[in-house]
Amino acid sequence: MIGRRNLSAFWQLIDIFDRSRRSIAWTNVCKMDRRAGDRPPSGEQWKQIQDVCLTALSEEIDSLAPHTLLFATSDAYRADVDHLLRLKGYMQQPAPFDDGWTGLYVTSEGSRAITTKHPQGWPSANRKMVIDLLRRA
Repeated sequence: MIGRRNLSAFWQLIDIFDRSRRSIAWTNVCKMDRRAGDRPPSGEQWKQIQDVCLTALSEEIDSLAPHTLLFATSDAYRADVDHLLRLKGYMQQPAPFDDGWTGLYVTSEGSRAITTKHPQGWPSANRKMVIDLLRRA
C-alpha cells in the first residue's frame, strides 16, 4: 500500500498522518469478507469467525510490537477491540476530547491504542483531532 494510492476515507486519514505510509503497518480486525468482497460479514457471520480473527489480530500486535495502535472501525467491532485491548493490558484513559466515539488506552510500558470510528463520512475537523492525538505519541 506504499506505492498504490487509494481514495478511500481510511487511506485519506492515514495519508494525513504519514503520506509516505512507511511508519504504519495495516491490517483488518475482520480477516474475511462476504463472497462478493464488497462488505464485511453480517453480525451472525462475525460471531462464527470472531475468535480466529481476534486471535490473529492479537498475534499481529505481539509480533509487530507497535508503540501506538489505531483502530478505525465500525460499531460492529468496537466492543471486541475494547475487550482485546483490555486482555493485552491496555487501560482506558480519558481522551483529550469527547467526540462520542474515540477512546485512548495505555499500557504500563507506555504503549498506546486509540480506538475511533471508521472515517467514512467524517468531517475533516474530526479526522484532525484523531491525527493530533496520534502525533502526541
